[in-house]
Amino acid sequence: MESRNDVDETLIHISHLHPLRLVRSPEPRPICNACNMPCAGQSYSCTDCWYFLHVTCATIRRSMDHHSHPAHTLELELNQPYAANFTCDACGEDGTYTFRTSCRECNYDLHLHCAAIPHKINHRSHSCHPLFLVYENQYPSGFICDICDRQLDVDKWFYLCERCDFGGHIECFLSEHLEVLSPGLQVPETPPESPPQAHQPASRPQAYRPESPPHAHQLESPPQAYPVTPHRFD
Repeated sequence: MESRNDVDETLIHISHLHPLRLVRSPEPRPICNACNMPCAGQSYSCTDCWYFLHVTCATIRRSMDHHSHPAHTLELELNQPYAANFTCDACGEDGTYTFRTSCRECNYDLHLHCAAIPHKINHRSHSCHPLFLVYENQYPSGFICDICDRQLDVDKWFYLCERCDFGGHIECFLSEHLEVLSPGLQVPETPPESPPQAHQPASRPQAYRPESPPHAHQLESPPQAYPVTPHRFD
């Protein structure tokens, strides 16, 4: 269990043996031990051990709703040293010594920063409609990113306006936010500019509908997890 003392601004956290103190992150930016992303601004820290957590990572609740598991909650797990690594189902990258959200029954795992990627965004490159995350490959013949004109790896998540068949890499749409992306981050809407030119893509099958994403199994609660706090991934 973790407890927050608002007077001395310390946190007793299940992931570390020593109390963590709320500090301003030093330069160069330390890496969060929960999500493996740089810490900016304030963070919880044991400076003797050089152990840092984003405030949002340190206080994130154990269960969270996520669009990639629409019927159930995701459970937070600690990935401690010498524990088994995992492969993130969002980005395809390994997760080593980081926290994760997991469905054990399905062997379904997400990095915390991948779970924090917004399901819906507005972007200046496509001001007429919002873009939604696509979680499952519906393009066996491939998909070209409308921002960078490079081929997408359609086995990874990407953004799409289904009505216009306009989409692309997550990093192309969120490049200015990726370095600081952490659970709880509110990515601001990108202000619109002049509408993009009409896009004439190659023939593609009907896109997967973001309102009904796949994957639905009962999630198993991990043996060690956080208490519930008011937080939700959107």
